[in-house]
Amino acid sequence: MVRFKHEAPQQKSRTVDIGIHGIEEVTFVGPYGYSIYEPFMVVEAKRLPAPSKDREREYVSGIGKATGGIQRFKCGQHGANVEIAVIIGYIEDQSVDHWHATINRWISELVAGTISDGCTWKEAELLEKLTWNDKDRTSASISFHGRFGECLTRSIRIHHVWVVMSAGRL
Repeated sequence: MVRFKHEAPQQKSRTVDIGIHGIEEVTFVGPYGYSIYEPFMVVEAKRLPAPSKDREREYVSGIGKATGGIQRFKCGQHGANVEIAVIIGYIEDQSVDHWHATINRWISELVAGTISDGCTWKEAELLEKLTWNDKDRTSASISFHGRFGECLTRSIRIHHVWVVMSAGRL
Protein backbone atom coordinates (compact mmCIF):
# COMPACT_ATOMS: atom_id res chain seq x y z
CA MET A 1 0.00 0.00 0.00
CA VAL A 2 1.08 3.54 -0.70
CA ARG A 3 -0.01 7.07 0.06
CA PHE A 4 0.36 10.12 -2.13
CA LYS A 5 1.51 13.45 -0.74
CA HIS A 6 0.82 16.65 -2.68
CA GLU A 7 3.71 19.17 -2.77
CA ALA A 8 6.10 16.77 -1.08
CA PRO A 9 9.15 18.51 0.45
CA GLN A 10 12.47 17.97 -1.31
CA GLN A 11 15.91 19.58 -1.04
CA LYS A 12 16.04 22.94 0.74
CA SER A 13 12.75 24.74 0.23
CA ARG A 14 11.78 22.88 -2.95
CA THR A 15 8.73 20.66 -3.36
CA VAL A 16 7.81 18.06 -5.95
CA ASP A 17 4.22 17.85 -7.17
CA ILE A 18 3.55 14.37 -5.73
CA GLY A 19 5.56 12.16 -3.38
CA ILE A 20 4.68 8.46 -3.25
CA HIS A 21 5.27 6.99 0.20
CA GLY A 22 5.00 3.50 1.65
CA ILE A 23 2.71 3.07 4.64
CA GLU A 24 4.92 0.55 6.46
CA GLU A 25 7.61 1.72 8.86
CA VAL A 26 10.23 0.80 6.22
CA THR A 27 9.47 0.15 2.56
CA PHE A 28 12.15 -1.49 0.40
CA VAL A 29 12.39 -0.53 -3.25
CA GLY A 30 15.31 -2.25 -4.91
CA PRO A 31 18.22 -2.34 -2.45
CA TYR A 32 17.11 0.83 -0.65
CA GLY A 33 14.86 1.20 2.38
CA TYR A 34 12.56 4.21 2.65
CA SER A 35 10.79 5.31 5.80
CA ILE A 36 7.15 6.41 5.86
CA TYR A 37 8.50 9.97 5.84
CA GLU A 38 10.61 9.54 2.71
CA PRO A 39 9.00 9.09 -0.75
CA PHE A 40 10.29 6.15 -2.76
CA MET A 41 9.09 7.76 -6.00
CA VAL A 42 8.31 11.35 -6.95
CA VAL A 43 6.15 12.86 -9.68
CA GLU A 44 6.57 16.25 -11.32
CA ALA A 45 4.00 17.70 -13.73
CA LYS A 46 4.60 20.10 -16.62
CA ARG A 47 2.39 21.77 -19.19
CA LEU A 48 3.26 21.44 -22.88
CA PRO A 49 3.60 24.10 -24.02
CA ALA A 50 4.74 25.98 -20.94
CA PRO A 51 2.43 28.82 -19.88
CA SER A 52 4.82 31.58 -20.99
CA LYS A 53 7.67 32.11 -23.48
CA ASP A 54 10.27 32.65 -20.74
CA ARG A 55 9.44 29.16 -19.38
CA GLU A 56 9.34 27.51 -22.83
CA ARG A 57 11.96 24.80 -22.12
CA GLU A 58 11.11 24.12 -18.48
CA TYR A 59 10.13 20.50 -19.17
CA VAL A 60 13.87 19.93 -19.67
CA SER A 61 15.80 22.85 -18.22
CA GLY A 62 15.60 26.34 -16.85
CA ILE A 63 18.44 28.25 -18.47
CA GLY A 64 20.13 30.42 -15.87
CA LYS A 65 18.24 28.79 -12.98
CA ALA A 66 17.38 25.22 -11.99
CA THR A 67 13.69 25.27 -12.84
CA GLY A 68 13.57 22.49 -15.44
CA GLY A 69 11.79 19.22 -14.73
CA ILE A 70 14.54 16.84 -15.92
CA GLN A 71 17.25 19.25 -14.74
CA ARG A 72 15.99 19.19 -11.14
CA PHE A 73 16.10 15.38 -11.11
CA LYS A 74 19.64 15.38 -12.55
CA CYS A 75 20.99 17.72 -9.89
CA GLY A 76 19.08 16.15 -7.00
CA GLN A 77 16.79 19.06 -6.21
CA HIS A 78 13.93 16.64 -6.87
CA GLY A 79 14.11 12.97 -5.95
CA ALA A 80 17.66 12.96 -4.61
CA ASN A 81 16.89 9.76 -2.70
CA VAL A 82 15.00 7.85 -5.41
CA GLU A 83 16.01 5.72 -8.39
CA ILE A 84 12.83 6.22 -10.43
CA ALA A 85 10.78 9.35 -11.08
CA VAL A 86 7.83 10.36 -13.24
CA ILE A 87 7.14 13.51 -15.23
CA ILE A 88 3.55 13.94 -16.31
CA GLY A 89 3.18 16.19 -19.33
CA TYR A 90 -0.18 17.80 -20.02
CA ILE A 91 -0.24 18.32 -23.80
CA GLU A 92 -2.45 21.30 -24.52
CA ASP A 93 -1.24 22.08 -28.03
CA GLN A 94 0.72 20.34 -30.82
CA SER A 95 1.17 16.57 -31.11
CA VAL A 96 2.89 14.03 -28.90
CA ASP A 97 5.34 13.46 -31.76
CA HIS A 98 6.05 17.20 -31.86
CA TRP A 99 6.83 17.28 -28.13
CA HIS A 100 8.97 14.15 -28.27
CA ALA A 101 11.07 15.67 -31.07
CA THR A 102 11.18 19.11 -29.43
CA ILE A 103 12.28 17.81 -26.03
CA ASN A 104 14.97 15.66 -27.64
CA ARG A 105 16.13 18.69 -29.66
CA TRP A 106 16.42 20.74 -26.46
CA ILE A 107 18.46 17.96 -24.82
CA SER A 108 20.67 17.70 -27.96
CA GLU A 109 21.34 21.45 -27.76
CA LEU A 110 22.44 21.03 -24.13
CA VAL A 111 24.67 18.09 -25.14
CA ALA A 112 26.26 20.15 -27.93
CA GLY A 113 26.80 23.12 -25.61
CA THR A 114 24.74 25.40 -27.88
CA ILE A 115 23.03 26.46 -24.66
CA SER A 116 24.10 25.71 -21.09
CA ASP A 117 22.26 25.23 -17.80
CA GLY A 118 25.17 24.22 -15.59
CA CYS A 119 24.52 20.47 -15.94
CA THR A 120 26.46 17.95 -18.00
CA TRP A 121 24.18 16.37 -20.61
CA LYS A 122 24.84 13.30 -22.75
CA GLU A 123 23.23 12.02 -25.95
CA ALA A 124 22.19 8.86 -24.03
CA GLU A 125 19.78 11.04 -22.02
CA LEU A 126 17.41 11.59 -24.94
CA LEU A 127 13.87 10.30 -24.47
CA GLU A 128 13.52 6.81 -25.88
CA LYS A 129 10.88 5.64 -28.36
CA LEU A 130 7.42 7.01 -27.74
CA THR A 131 4.40 4.75 -27.31
CA TRP A 132 0.81 5.88 -27.89
CA ASN A 133 -2.37 4.55 -26.26
CA ASP A 134 -5.28 5.63 -28.43
CA LYS A 135 -7.95 4.48 -25.94
CA ASP A 136 -6.54 6.46 -23.01
CA ARG A 137 -5.11 9.28 -25.17
CA THR A 138 -1.80 8.97 -23.39
CA SER A 139 1.76 8.58 -24.53
CA ALA A 140 4.82 7.28 -22.69
CA SER A 141 8.58 7.26 -22.95
CA ILE A 142 11.54 6.71 -20.67
CA SER A 143 14.90 8.40 -20.20
CA PHE A 144 18.01 7.74 -18.12
CA HIS A 145 20.09 10.56 -16.66
CA GLY A 146 23.40 10.89 -14.89
CA ARG A 147 23.22 12.73 -11.59
CA PHE A 148 25.44 14.98 -9.55
CA GLY A 149 25.14 16.63 -6.18
CA GLU A 150 24.14 14.73 -3.06
CA CYS A 151 22.03 11.96 -4.60
CA LEU A 152 21.48 8.40 -3.40
CA THR A 153 22.15 7.03 -6.88
CA ARG A 154 24.48 8.09 -9.69
CA SER A 155 21.64 7.90 -12.22
CA ILE A 156 17.88 8.20 -12.36
CA ARG A 157 15.27 6.63 -14.64
CA ILE A 158 12.46 9.01 -15.57
CA HIS A 159 9.15 7.75 -16.92
CA HIS A 160 7.48 10.35 -19.11
CA VAL A 161 3.70 10.03 -19.20
CA TRP A 162 1.90 12.49 -21.44
CA VAL A 163 -1.83 13.13 -21.38
CA VAL A 164 -3.44 14.75 -24.42
CA MET A 165 -5.84 17.36 -23.07
CA SER A 166 -7.71 18.15 -26.32
CA ALA A 167 -9.62 16.08 -28.89
CA GLY A 168 -7.63 13.54 -30.91
CA ARG A 169 -3.95 12.68 -30.82
CA LEU A 170 -3.12 16.21 -31.97
